[in-house]
Order: sequence, then C-alpha cells, then structure tokens
Amino acid sequence: MAFKSNAKNEIIPRFNPFITTILAFVFTFLLALLIWWLFGDPKGDLFIWKTFRLYKITGTGNLFLNYIMLFILALILYLQFIDPEMKLKEVLKTQMRMKEKETGLALFLLNFALMFVIAGYIILVWGGVSSLFNEVKDFSFFLISSIGIFIYLLWSFFWGHWPLETLNRNTLRIIEFLWCTFLLVLIYAWFAFPAQIANGDFTQIIRLNAFIGYLYSAMAVMLLLAVLWDNWPIERIKSQPYQGIFASLICLIGGYVFYTLLVLASTQSWFLWESPSSDWYLRNAANFSIFVISWTYFWAVYCYNWPHEYNKRFNVFMRTLLVFVLAFLNYFVYYIYLGDFLNESIHFYDKLPFAFQGLWFAILIIYNKFFERVGLWKKPLVS
Repeated sequence: MAFKSNAKNEIIPRFNPFITTILAFVFTFLLALLIWWLFGDPKGDLFIWKTFRLYKITGTGNLFLNYIMLFILALILYLQFIDPEMKLKEVLKTQMRMKEKETGLALFLLNFALMFVIAGYIILVWGGVSSLFNEVKDFSFFLISSIGIFIYLLWSFFWGHWPLETLNRNTLRIIEFLWCTFLLVLIYAWFAFPAQIANGDFTQIIRLNAFIGYLYSAMAVMLLLAVLWDNWPIERIKSQPYQGIFASLICLIGGYVFYTLLVLASTQSWFLWESPSSDWYLRNAANFSIFVISWTYFWAVYCYNWPHEYNKRFNVFMRTLLVFVLAFLNYFVYYIYLGDFLNESIHFYDKLPFAFQGLWFAILIIYNKFFERVGLWKKPLVS
C-alpha cells in the first residue's frame, strides 16, 4: 500500500511513504507518552511529576484534561480565525530568518500562551457569572472547550464566510468569531449549564453525559464529512446558505444516529467486561468518538487521505472503513492495556481517553501545521 499526495505543493515523504507514515505515528505517540509521563501521570514518582503533575481528579474535573482541551481550542482559534493563511510563519521564516524547527517552536509557544489567555478570560469574565468558572480544574472548562471546538470548526468548514464575503478580511474574522462565540454561550447555557448547577432556576434539558456523548458523536461526523470525505456529497451544493445548512444538518442528524448506535452497542453483553455505572453507556459514545476524531485527522493528513485514485464513493467508503478499524483497535487496546499503562484507572469504565488521545491529537496538529512534519517529510525541489 502506498500513500500518494493529491496536492501539487504538498510536502513529500523522506522515505517510503508507508514507512514514513508508520514512523510519524511512532514519533507522535512516543512524544505524547513523554509529555504524559512528565505532566500527566497520576502515579508519577519523579520530582517533576510530583511538582508539576496536572492530572488531578477533583469533584469537578480533571486539570490535565482541561488544559489539553483548552490548548486544542487555542489551536482551532489560531488556525481558523487569527492566522489561517499562516502569514506569521512566513514572516518568521523570511524576515527573522528562523529555521523550520524554530518557527514551529515559536508558533507552539504563541498558542500555548493563547491557551492561558482563554483560560484567564473564562475565569475573569465567566467567573463573575458562576463559581463554576473560577478555576481551570472545574469541569466547565472541558465543556466550554468541546462546544467551542465543534462550533468554530462547523462554521469554518461549511459556511464559507456567508453572508459577509465582501467585508474586510480582519472585520470578517472578528464578526465570525463573535457570532460563533455567541452560539457557544447559547448552547452551553441551554444544555450544559443547567445540568451542572444544583437547585438553580434552569431546567435540565438533557443529562450531561448524554450531551457530551452526542456532542462528540456529531464532532466525529463533522470531521468525517469535511476532512475524510472531502466535503462529499455537499460539494454539489454550490450556493450559500444552502450548503452550510445541509452540511450542518448532516453533522447534527448524523451525529445523533451515530450516538444512538454507539449507545446501543455499549449496552450489549458482548461489549462489556464488567458492569458499568448507570450512565456509562451515554458517555461511551464520546469515548469512542474521540478515537474516530484523532484517527480521521491522522489518516487525512499523514496518509494523504488514501485512497483517492478511484471513484469518490469507493474512496470515501475505504477511508471510512480503515479509520473505523483503526479507531476500534485503538479503543480496545486503550481500555484493555493502555489505560493501565498510563496509570489512569484500575477500573475499566473510569478510564478517560480524552486526556491522552486529545494530547496525541494536539501533537498531530502541531507537527503538521507548525513544524510541517520536519524530519520525516521534505519540501519538493523548486525547478
């Protein structure tokens, strides 16, 4: 099997394409393990683990997980609204004469700082509304980040700047960011916030684990549609807002169907090794979806969305099949072996794949976008 790029200016593998992809997986996975053991391992005994360990389960959340999700949110905001053309990267390379690794490190640090800006904004502004937002360790930060990632990507993927195409580029980005942020607040206040407060004035519409399961199922469908399927079949709709509406409905309705199937599978005896908690099957939809999300990105970027040389329906089918096979394998390996290896939990259903899988997902984005897969890929010679 050979992966081939379908883009003219795409960087090319330094070695055999298949071997290069395997090496990319090994490198990013080992890097995720290193970061985990330095900052996330709940049972780490070294000084840096005891001093800076971020995996702290409290009554309201997981500090390490919250920082991972906030960082992914920072990446999405930077890549979709702040500098989608990566002009800063070119400035660093051309005017400041930075090398590829130095440029990638500078962009990483910038986004790392942006993560703290987002966290500070939530604490200072949202914290004035409710004590749920007073500390990063609170579960609210995970929910805010998750909803934000979904909303910002959904708008960026499918709506094509409608109806503001004629506006100045900077004005356009600010308005779109504010609009998506309004949707984030609206969805959080409608679905998540009522489920988090006790004896409040809001009526809970949906159980929190059910909302998380559906949200991540819809996010998985969104990435499948936009990234793995190359916007098939919505590419046939050329005008807005019809394309955006149709794509959003596919994500929302398809996400609900996917969520329902995962919930049903999670209640079957063949799926279980021990008795789960009462609502584990609701959360498990999100648990599996995070594997689909990370492998969708890996396949689309590091495997060049192979295959793409056949008819579109067959290409889409094969990509989806391969991604789901990898996601299933990753899911079972995680719950049987990797969860204990990471010291996350001694109980099967208490393991939280978001933390480590989200860390790996963030590394995949950084290595691709900021470092241009340096070391394993190279830029083609310009004739």
